Amino acid sequence: MLSIALAASSLGRAQLVGTVYENTKYSGDADEGPSFDPGYYASLPSAQFDTGAINYQSQIGGYTVGGFLNNPTFFNLMNGFNPAASDDNSFVTITGLIYLNSGANSFVVAHDDGISIYIDGIGSAIDQPGPTAEDFSPFTVTAPSAGDYTFSLNYTECCGPPADLVWEIDQKVVGGAPDAASGLLLLSLGVGSLAIVSRKLMAKAA
Repeated sequence: MLSIALAASSLGRAQLVGTVYENTKYSGDADEGPSFDPGYYASLPSAQFDTGAINYQSQIGGYTVGGFLNNPTFFNLMNGFNPAASDDNSFVTITGLIYLNSGANSFVVAHDDGISIYIDGIGSAIDQPGPTAEDFSPFTVTAPSAGDYTFSLNYTECCGPPADLVWEIDQKVVGGAPDAASGLLLLSLGVGSLAIVSRKLMAKAA
């Protein structure tokens, strides 16, 4: 599957924090995460990780839990967590900050399988929780004022490879404004993202 974009996070502020669970019986529905059955998820193999970009593709890293998540340094390992285990039937939650302009903010997320994103003070941004082949899902978030907003993202992988989660944030920065060096990086990523999205749209129109 083709990645359409890279999401960017601030290199000058705290990273996003993720938690990954293995062997989820609810895998395939992003609405059935830890808050759906806290007791069950508390007993699963799990670990936390820091991440700087929501850009995960098993075609690149491999179809293991660690490979899909770009082999981060896991911490708070629980219940025999194994980063080399298959990514099938896994569940990921990610929390952090996203900068929104006042008014409409446009996004695209590529996902295979289910995805849901909730933004504090705004509500559900996207809720496509079920199993799917790779889907390129545009959505708009309308913010009452410009600033950093806390978000939570749920992603579930099931039903075999590939796994894909790539969030384009329209050159907005997850975690706050970048420093000068990361600003140049974001500009570079944004230009590439637009080119790839354009090719995807042209292919669909053909």
